[in-house]
Amino acid sequence: MYSESANVINNVLRRNGSLKNLVYSSTFQNKKALYALSCETLRYREVLMDIANHCALIKDKQLKNNENLIAVLLYEHLLGKGIKGKHKMIIQKYKSSIHSRCERLKLETGTTDIKNALQKLLPTSDEVISLPKYVRINTLCANKDDIITELNQQFHLTTSNKLEEINQFVYDNDIPDLLKFHPSVDLHHNPLYLSGKLIIQDKASCFPAYILNPPAGSQVIDCCAAPGNKTTHLAAIMNNNGTIFAFDKDKKRVKILQTMVNKAKATCVRAECKDFLSINPMDNLYRKVEYVLVDPSCSGSGMINRQQQFTDEVKSCTDKRLEQLSKFQISIVKHALSFPNVRRVVYSTCSIHEQENELVVEEVYSKFSDKFDVVEVMPGWKFRGRDSYKNGRKCLRMSYEESQTNGFFVACFERIKQSDNVEMETLNHVNTVSSQCSFKSENSPVKVFSNKNMRNKRHTRTLKPKSKKLTQTLRATSHWDVTEVS
Repeated sequence: MYSESANVINNVLRRNGSLKNLVYSSTFQNKKALYALSCETLRYREVLMDIANHCALIKDKQLKNNENLIAVLLYEHLLGKGIKGKHKMIIQKYKSSIHSRCERLKLETGTTDIKNALQKLLPTSDEVISLPKYVRINTLCANKDDIITELNQQFHLTTSNKLEEINQFVYDNDIPDLLKFHPSVDLHHNPLYLSGKLIIQDKASCFPAYILNPPAGSQVIDCCAAPGNKTTHLAAIMNNNGTIFAFDKDKKRVKILQTMVNKAKATCVRAECKDFLSINPMDNLYRKVEYVLVDPSCSGSGMINRQQQFTDEVKSCTDKRLEQLSKFQISIVKHALSFPNVRRVVYSTCSIHEQENELVVEEVYSKFSDKFDVVEVMPGWKFRGRDSYKNGRKCLRMSYEESQTNGFFVACFERIKQSDNVEMETLNHVNTVSSQCSFKSENSPVKVFSNKNMRNKRHTRTLKPKSKKLTQTLRATSHWDVTEVS
């Protein structure tokens, strides 16, 4: 694990990807342990390298000047679980000089504990950001009143959003069934969490499902579903009534998704290992889908955690990487809007970059403005998208400074209600025009398309006009596309 963690850190510092994505793409089995070790080492890397330089560890031939591996070993030796395996003997050679340097650092910082000393030396002038802990009551397997009663045995429900005491919690003002706890609270071992009755989920990531808001009985797609927080939130909103097609193209992530779905008792979810872009919108299985949640891969630049604070995640995404992400994000939103019966599509990212947010919305809207509007969601929410974009103010933004959440962006597309039945309108118009013309079988047939931007076979009619009058008439109507059939 030490070598793999060093490799991950090296790639993060070279801006080859985000920490989270690099850990998930690693072949190392215990992702959680690898992520934790890499995060913490990155956090303390600069002060750890100071220790390495003072005790000559940096020059050790067995470590081959691998600074990131040295930082990993020092973290594990000083602050972690202790070094195991072949690297233990290497650190033992320098134990005395490491101890001497640590004692010196404790004196310089006026502390008696090496962890406190290293924390005071962290390379940041700002105080460490601590987000409130948010948990969502899973109404699929828990009664809200029962949950509050049980929590009140350990904590105290208050009406103050400040949460001045560690044992206080409060209802969130914006998202139903969401509770807010003090940043120091850890609920990972709480029986309510372990049983699936409580789901740990940042407030920002609750907005996409809340805004999509599919009614019970709906057909829904969550196109990039793992690990499953938003998927199970959708299931709770629908009260397990309907179908959620939850896709992810990574087999390991689908396993995580399925575990989450089972734990939450989200029985309406069908988790599948599929690339959403490979799904045919005209497939009978999916053509009735009316709601799609699009939360695709992004830079993760909005995540306020150890990853961002100590790896400069905002700057780690190169222009080339942002361009690649933006193109992918545009393609996946366009694909979501191509489903014939889709009514609403919600697009979200945990990015702060306009290139992944407002720019994606504007590009997609420019191609689908005849069928979809970008609608203003949650008008009472103060923090909106960038004013410099046409639809910016209709979108939501979140940040630690403004909303005490991770950085997030949400936009909502809704189909324009021009007609209750587009197909009937199409065929009626064709019949009206064609009834005014006479037909003769020996003439070449023409195929009529209801919309020039979408040649949907369900919206076509093949006709055999006696003259060119019908063809000319239909071509004169801007909403029609007429092609001769060879």
